[in-house]
Amino acid sequence: MIICFPRYAGGKFISNCLSLSRHAVPQDAVIAKQLLLNPTDYQYRFNSILKTLPPDQPAMKHWIGKYELGDRQLFGKVMDQWRNGIATTNNMHKVVEDLSISNLKYFICCHSGAPGVKKLLKVWPNAKILMLINHARFSAISCRLKSEDFKSPADHSGNYCKEKYDQLAGPDWPSWKQFESTGFNTKCLINYPGHIKDEIGSFYPWHTIEKQVMLLDIDNNIFNQDQFVNAILTLYQELGFDDFNPELVGKFWKRYIDLHQIL
Repeated sequence: MIICFPRYAGGKFISNCLSLSRHAVPQDAVIAKQLLLNPTDYQYRFNSILKTLPPDQPAMKHWIGKYELGDRQLFGKVMDQWRNGIATTNNMHKVVEDLSISNLKYFICCHSGAPGVKKLLKVWPNAKILMLINHARFSAISCRLKSEDFKSPADHSGNYCKEKYDQLAGPDWPSWKQFESTGFNTKCLINYPGHIKDEIGSFYPWHTIEKQVMLLDIDNNIFNQDQFVNAILTLYQELGFDDFNPELVGKFWKRYIDLHQIL
């Protein structure tokens, strides 16, 4: 599964929540190897993803380098080639080949929009796609706490933030909120003339991705446990995961969100 989100929007957190299912694995070769052997070891799953959380807020400055799982930990150095559009399996961790012939889902992060997704689909043409939307509030908190040299989340978002969209938008473009709710896909814009869609699509080429894209609204869900648990349940259902455990997801959410409290 390809998860699309700007840095600091919570994509790794979402992949870890999905990895609490026996149908998926976290982004780590060692953990994945163990779960291939015993996919129903839920306690091992939970303990493994808990280790991706730093112990306190000061340690969050080292979260990305010291605690987080990620593409490199699962796939190896081959990720650099994939991101450049080279479909190769050289330098790929052995466990990925085993995963590819299993029924387990595994995750790749994409921060570069539709062009980046197209490159990853050269390698994984059957991948499902999940996009995080409406994450400005959470991203601002996450960036402030995790970034060593604080910048605005907009500095990491390219065209995918309201500030940049408002700079690009012509007078006949939809509002940022309306367009974001479509997953930035001009095919979903109703009653807009073709030349306007073409204009928008030149900056946001999601209409060129011939796959369904699942959407997850972050800011309307992540700050409330019940709403978040229900949102993850919906993802489980869309993915065909039949072992949703609200208690485990809720516990992980609580540990994660406690780190993002700003007084």
